[in-house]
Amino acid sequence: MKEELFREESDEKIEAMERDIQDLKNHPLMEQIKKEKAESILKKRQEAAEKIKQVEKERDRIIPKVRIELIAKEVKVKAAEALKNEAIQEYQRLNQEINAKTFQFEGIIKEQENFLITSADTAIGEAIQYFNEKLIWLRKPGRISHGNVGAEKNLISWKKTTREESNYEAVLSALRYCQDSIKELENMKLVPVLDVEKIEKMKKAVPSIDVYTEYTGEKSMPK
Repeated sequence: MKEELFREESDEKIEAMERDIQDLKNHPLMEQIKKEKAESILKKRQEAAEKIKQVEKERDRIIPKVRIELIAKEVKVKAAEALKNEAIQEYQRLNQEINAKTFQFEGIIKEQENFLITSADTAIGEAIQYFNEKLIWLRKPGRISHGNVGAEKNLISWKKTTREESNYEAVLSALRYCQDSIKELENMKLVPVLDVEKIEKMKKAVPSIDVYTEYTGEKSMPK
């Protein structure tokens, strides 16, 4: 019994609330709010449609001009690419030509040099042999000599200054001279006319190894 009464009261409350909601919806104030909202939405829609028209108009005014400029630039790009390809082809052609010409010229030069070398006067070969024998002789043990010249004792610092002489620099100078002379003689093979006098002067100008240089050193004396 109580449950039935509770249900009846609940149904009545729900029905009352639904009537209140319906009355609120039908209230003039709500109608006014709906009207203002609809007018606001309509205004925004009209503004959006007008904005579309303006943007489309601006698009139709600008895009064709830019497209014309783009086409003009495309023509220039294609022309530049054509010039670039032409320049590359010309570069490759000239590079191949210069390589071929260089090979040709170097071949002719080498052939003539070989002739000059093989037909050179035997005096040059004899002079090269002369200097090679000198080099062998200079490199043999015993060519470099050392000798004590003397020594001085300093009793204050308790050190001894020694003097020694050697022909090391002279032997080294003679070795270098002979090596340079051989190079010079090899170059002389490329000269058509032999300079006999020059060869004789080169032989006579070999530095003497009997020139001694003095060296000094210092060491502590035993106490």
